Amino acid sequence: TASEGRSEEEIRKDFESLYKLWLELKEKAERLSAPVLLYRDFALHIRLARDVFDESFDSFVVDNETYYNELRTYLKRIAPHLASRVSYFKSEKELLFDFYGVNDDPNELFTRKVWLPSGGFLIIDYAEAMTVIDVNSGSYTESQDLETTALTINLEAAREIARQLRLRNLSGIISIDFIDMRSEEDKRKVIDTLREELSKDKEKTIIVGFTNLGVLEMTRRRRQNPFYETMGQVCPHCYGIGYIVKPYFVASKILTDIFRKASKAQERFLYVEISPKILQPLLGDLELLDVVDTLDKTLILNLNHNLDYRKYKIKLYKNPRNLPLEELPQRGEKIVVQLLEADHNDFTKAWGIYENMAVLIKGFKKMTLPEYNIPVEVRVTDIKPYSLLIGEFLAMR
Repeated sequence: TASEGRSEEEIRKDFESLYKLWLELKEKAERLSAPVLLYRDFALHIRLARDVFDESFDSFVVDNETYYNELRTYLKRIAPHLASRVSYFKSEKELLFDFYGVNDDPNELFTRKVWLPSGGFLIIDYAEAMTVIDVNSGSYTESQDLETTALTINLEAAREIARQLRLRNLSGIISIDFIDMRSEEDKRKVIDTLREELSKDKEKTIIVGFTNLGVLEMTRRRRQNPFYETMGQVCPHCYGIGYIVKPYFVASKILTDIFRKASKAQERFLYVEISPKILQPLLGDLELLDVVDTLDKTLILNLNHNLDYRKYKIKLYKNPRNLPLEELPQRGEKIVVQLLEADHNDFTKAWGIYENMAVLIKGFKKMTLPEYNIPVEVRVTDIKPYSLLIGEFLAMR
C-alpha cells in the first residue's frame, strides 16, 4: 500500500535502492561467520528521510550536526535532489522546537475544543471505531443571515479539520457534523475546500459525502497509532470515558453501605474514613449524623486528604480504645480550620477540617463567604465527640 499513488520512477528508484542493499547483505553474509549482525534498521532521522521526506517538503531542519551530516550523506545516495533541502539549526538562545512553535502543539492535541478564527469551534471526540467532530458557531456574530454564517464557519472548519487529522494522526471512519446548510452549492463548497486541504495529507482519504442527516462521512487510512495512544494513557480516574461520578452519589453509596453494615452489627462504634470532598454531601445533604443516631451507634468520622473521594473505609469496633482517635479541642477554644465548602442549604454556614475532624462553621454573613481552601479562625461552641465539631467564625487568617 505504500506504493499506492507513486510514480513509476519513484518505484524504480526504491527497487534499485533495496536491491543494492540486498546485494550488500548477501555479500556480507557470505564473507562473515555467525554470529554477526548483518543489518540494523536506520535511526529515526534516517527513517524519516526514507519514509516521509519528499519533494512536497521545503526543508528538513535538524539541530544535531551529526544527524545533519548523516542525512546529507544518505540523501545524496538515494535522492540527490533533496540533499540540499537539509539544513542545520544552530542557536544558543533558542531551541529548535520553540523557534518553529512545535512545542505549542502537544498541549493543543489533548483539548476537545479547537477554536476557529471567526469565533466558532470544533469539538473532537473519539469512539472505539470512529472519530466524531462537531462544528459550532460559537461567538460568531458578523452576519445575521443564517446561511452565510453556516457557510463561513463550515469553510473554516473544513480547513481546520484537515489540519487536525494530520496533527492528531486520526484515522478510520470520521463523521463531521457541520452546521446545517440548505444549499447544495454551499455543501459542494465545503466538500471542495475539505478535499483541497486533504490533498496535503500523505495518508489516503476518501470523502463519502453528506448523509440524509447532514453529517459528512469520510475515511482516512491508518498506518500509525493516533496521538492519544502514542503520547497519552488512559485516564486512571475516568478510565477513558471523560466523566467521573459526582461526590453526592459517592456519599449516597457510603450512606447505603453504612446502613447495611451497621444495622446488623452488634459493635457500638462506627468508624468511617472519607475524603474531605465527601463531607458536605454526606453530612449536609444526606444528614449522616441523624442516620447514625437512628442506628444507635457512635460515629467516629476521619477525614483523609490522601484518599480518592470515590473510596472510603467503614469499620465497626466494640472497644473504643482500638480506634485511631485525635485529641479533641475544648469548648470555647480558638482553632484554625481549613475552609472546604459552603453548606448547600444555608450559606451562612460552611464545612471545614481541623486536623482530621469535620467542622461545621456558623456565623458567616450571607453571600460574603470567603474563598475556599483557606484557613479561618473559629471558636468551638459544641462537640459531637469524634464525629463533628461545631464552631463560630471569627476571622480569616
